[in-house]
Amino acid sequence: MPKLNGNLDMAADIGKQSGSILIKRNNYRLYAQLYEVLGDYKKAYRSHVLFQQYDDSVYTSNVATKMAELEALYGVEQKEQQIKLLQQEKELQSSKLAIQQSRIRTQNVIMISSLLGLVLVSVLAFNIYLYNRRIRRANYEIQEQKEEIQVQAEELVDANEVLTRLNREVTEKNEEIQAQSEELMEANQTINQINYNLEVKINERTNKLKEAYKELDTFFYRSSHDFRRPLTTFMGLAEVAKITIKDNNALELFAKVNETAHTLDRMLIKLQSISDVGAQHLVYKEVFLAEMVSEVLLGFKHEIQQKEIKTQVTIELRDAFCSYPAMVKIILENLVENAVQFCSPHEAYIHVKINQESHDVLIEISDNGQGIDNELEERIFDMYFRGNERSKGNGLGLYIVKKAIEKLNGSITWSSKQYAGTTFIVRLPLNIPHPS
Repeated sequence: MPKLNGNLDMAADIGKQSGSILIKRNNYRLYAQLYEVLGDYKKAYRSHVLFQQYDDSVYTSNVATKMAELEALYGVEQKEQQIKLLQQEKELQSSKLAIQQSRIRTQNVIMISSLLGLVLVSVLAFNIYLYNRRIRRANYEIQEQKEEIQVQAEELVDANEVLTRLNREVTEKNEEIQAQSEELMEANQTINQINYNLEVKINERTNKLKEAYKELDTFFYRSSHDFRRPLTTFMGLAEVAKITIKDNNALELFAKVNETAHTLDRMLIKLQSISDVGAQHLVYKEVFLAEMVSEVLLGFKHEIQQKEIKTQVTIELRDAFCSYPAMVKIILENLVENAVQFCSPHEAYIHVKINQESHDVLIEISDNGQGIDNELEERIFDMYFRGNERSKGNGLGLYIVKKAIEKLNGSITWSSKQYAGTTFIVRLPLNIPHPS
């Protein structure tokens, strides 16, 4: 019990400190109950009285709070009523304003429609005016066109008469042309028959010429070989005479005979080369230029030694050179012979340079001879052409060279300076197409 009394005293202190009426009221109610249990009815009554006082205070406070809440709710309700009234007034004002704006828009639409109506009426009236004006102008133009049509109709009548006359004349001309066409057809038939007969005769003569050319070529080829046999004998006898005969006069005569025989032999070789150039069947294979150039220079060894000509050969080829060796040799022999024949009497030289340029072989033969006059430029490749009267050649060398190069689908160019030498450049395909 003392402990309970202490707790109530502590609660009473807390009530005093906080000033809470509810805590005090509850404390006095508990004191009254405690005192009743303890039998101290006097203190219990006093505590009960104080409890009633605080309880009345709490009730009064609650009533006042409820009254204040009711007053606040009433004030809020009045404010809401006022707000509703204001909103209704605002909506009414908005409705009035919308009605006024609608009336204004309606008035604007009416005004714009009226203006547009006036504009449309004005435009319509203007268009009607223009239309009437165009109609008047069209009527005037139609009247003029009627007059023109009338004039043209009269002209057409005259033109029809002229056309009728022309048709009659054309018909007569057509009949004449038809007759001439029939005559021309007969003449064409006659001409076609004549042409056919001519073609037959030309073919016969062409075949005969081919056979004659073949026979002549065969005769020419064999004759050159037959002529070379006695010439070879003469040259052999001349060489034997140098050993067996001691008479100088006789040796001089044999030397002349040998020189003449060599000249005739070269002439026959050139004629034989012409036959080779025209031949249809040639051997196609790889050309070994180094061996061929050495062989050609060896053929002119006597003349090169006699004239003290210095020779220089340069060959640079990356790929194999395939062509017709006989044709290539004819080109080299004649160009080297030409260089030997026209070389300089002092410090003579012949340079043979062969190299590859893309898919072509370039053969360049240079000398320091007397050169070629510019006036002779167009004639040096003609048959039997000789540059001057002192030339010992037969005029066939460069002609044969040109024909052989054309046979190999190549080309030849040259440059020369008088008394300073000549350079011939031959361009041949690295691999000439081999006919199947």
